Amino acid sequence: MSRISLLTLLLCAVPLFAAQAMSIHSPATVERGLAVQLVIHPAQPAGTVSARIEREDGRRVSSAEGFSVRHGRDLQSTVVLLGVPSTIAPGRYRIRIEYTEGANSLRRIRYRELDVLDRDYYESTIALDMAMSALRTTTDPRRYRETRELMDMLDTFRADAVFALGDMVLPVLGDEVRVSARFGDRRQFNYSDGGQARSIHHGLDLAAPTGTPVVASASGKVIFAGDRLITGYSIVLEHLPGVYGLYYHMDSLATETGAFVRRGEVIGTVGATGLVTGPHLHWEIRVSGVPVEPERFLAEPLLDTRQLFSIIEAE
Repeated sequence: MSRISLLTLLLCAVPLFAAQAMSIHSPATVERGLAVQLVIHPAQPAGTVSARIEREDGRRVSSAEGFSVRHGRDLQSTVVLLGVPSTIAPGRYRIRIEYTEGANSLRRIRYRELDVLDRDYYESTIALDMAMSALRTTTDPRRYRETRELMDMLDTFRADAVFALGDMVLPVLGDEVRVSARFGDRRQFNYSDGGQARSIHHGLDLAAPTGTPVVASASGKVIFAGDRLITGYSIVLEHLPGVYGLYYHMDSLATETGAFVRRGEVIGTVGATGLVTGPHLHWEIRVSGVPVEPERFLAEPLLDTRQLFSIIEAE
């Protein structure tokens, strides 16, 4: 099984046009904390396509809409990308695929089973000084306002935002860069007054000297560039429809909201702004609103058009 554990689906046996039909291909396993890729061929039928991962009782785990991807000049497919939370229990789930077809927009639903596999995550303990303890426990209205604004950004889906094809690059490079925390770490914070709290780390922390360049891990549109209370100088990039890259705690920013940046382009520098214990970049990837492991996309793309084309050719 591929390390990135992508699930590819091609809906089949559902007539949409006289000469074409949708078909399915589904190696139905994925590790928790990774991404599921659904590929529907031919591209966007006469209606919409959406999918959701759900428990066997129908409760939703994650959901997303479909978007069109072109292969060469003549072939297109519809893709749906779904995040699998690192917090869900391993076991049997199902994917519900819903689409409409025909002049009357008839609704169709198909199901496929999905086995979510277990994986281990590190346990870590972090001691916070008085200032960081106060910041992490603050009830400042700014904190809640910025959280709501970020959630609204990450819930935004634009079907034409197909910017990042191929693998990603590590956003901080150099001899002095080291991984200081990994995706999915189960953390215990020890406060200066003796209190404690637990949380899950949603990204990859790359420690480096203040001022080390930070680059875009993949091409994308800058949805946000500015200062936030908890994450300091931060950038949010839209890489694909429903897929966002988050870059936190920077010392300076080298782009602005609304700009377009290329893979490998400098967007800022490493810093120690916001809730930190030292200079580092927090790099996070969200797929359909769900944090997923970013390191997997360094070697195996989240969306690889060559892979999609090979699936279609094999049919």
